[in-house]
Amino acid sequence: MPPSPLPKEVSIIIPTYKEVLNFPQLTAQIDQSLRDANIKYEVIFVDDDSRDGSIEQIDNLITKFNYPLKIIVRTTERGLSSAVLRGFQEAKYETLLVMDADLQHNPIYIPSLVLPIINGNADFSVGSRHTHGGGIEDWPIHRKLISWGATFIARPLIPCTDPMSGFFALSKETLNRAKVLNPLGYKIGLELMVRCDVQNINEVPIIFKDRQLGESKLNLRTNALYLLHVSQLYIDCKPHFVFIFFLCLFILSFFIGKKVLFYHNNHNNNNNANGNIGNNLNAFGLNQDISSNGVNIATMPYVGDDDDDDGKGGNAKVEFIAKDVNRNSNNNNNNGVKKKAKKID
Repeated sequence: MPPSPLPKEVSIIIPTYKEVLNFPQLTAQIDQSLRDANIKYEVIFVDDDSRDGSIEQIDNLITKFNYPLKIIVRTTERGLSSAVLRGFQEAKYETLLVMDADLQHNPIYIPSLVLPIINGNADFSVGSRHTHGGGIEDWPIHRKLISWGATFIARPLIPCTDPMSGFFALSKETLNRAKVLNPLGYKIGLELMVRCDVQNINEVPIIFKDRQLGESKLNLRTNALYLLHVSQLYIDCKPHFVFIFFLCLFILSFFIGKKVLFYHNNHNNNNNANGNIGNNLNAFGLNQDISSNGVNIATMPYVGDDDDDDGKGGNAKVEFIAKDVNRNSNNNNNNGVKKKAKKID
C-alpha cells in the first residue's frame, strides 16, 4: 500500500560557509518558486562560523521580506554532511530538501523534487545532471573529468544516474530507516541513498551552472575524503564488491608477477648461455675478446711451415672472427657461427 500523501510543506536545509553574497538572490528565488507551487516552506541555514555577516544578512531579509528563514551557527563542528544532519534535527516539516547556497542549484526545480515525496510516489528525489534533459554549463574540462570519475566509482552502490548530487529531497520516514549515518565529506546524498536503502528514486533533470559569487570548496582534501567515504560505504553495505575487487586485484598481480618472473629467468638463461660459449672457447685455448663493433674475435697461435712463403713461419697467428648468422635470411644460411681465418704476418 503506498504511503499517505504528506502536507504540502518542506524544510529546506542549506549548509553554508562564507556564502553571504548569495543570500538575497537565493532566498528571493526560493520564495518565488514555492509560492507559485503553493508549498509552505522554511529555510534553515547551517553556517560553520563564517563570520562574514551571514547572521546580520538573514536578520535583514527576515525583517525586510518576512521570509521564513532561520540560521544556526556552529562553532565546534565543521563539514557539509554534518551540517545537513544538524539541519534535519531542526526541521519542523516532514519533507526535507537539501541544496547548496552557491546558486548552482536553481530553486525553480524545488517543486519537481519535493512533490513526488509529498505525494508518496518516491522514497528519494534527486536533481540529476546526467539524466535525459539534464546537463552542466560553464564547467572546465578537469571538473567534468573529476565528476565523471567520482560518479563512476559510486554507481555500483546505488541505481542513480547522479549519486554525487547535493540537490535532493526525502521524507523523515525515509531518513529514519538508516541505522547509522557517517557524515564524512561532502556527499551526504550518496550516504543517505545507500544507508536508508532507498528503492524508488525520482530523478529530476537539472541544468547545473558554475558559481557566480564566492569560492569553490573543492580541493585535494575533499577528493581524498570522498574516496575514504566511498570505501567505507562499500565495506559496510556492499562487502561482496570489496571481495570481488580484491580477488581481481590478486589475479592481476599474479599474472603480472608471472610475466616478470618469466622475463627475469629468460634474461638469466641468456647470460648463462653467453658464459658457456666463453668457457668453451677457453677450453680450446682461445682467447675471447669483444671488438668495437660487437663481433666476437677468438685468437690462437698459428704454427706454420718453416719454409712458408713469407719466411716468418711460426710467428703468424690466426684470428677467428665469429659472427651470428641471421636466422631469418631468405636463403637460409647455416645457423650458428661463421669462422674466417686469415694468415697474418
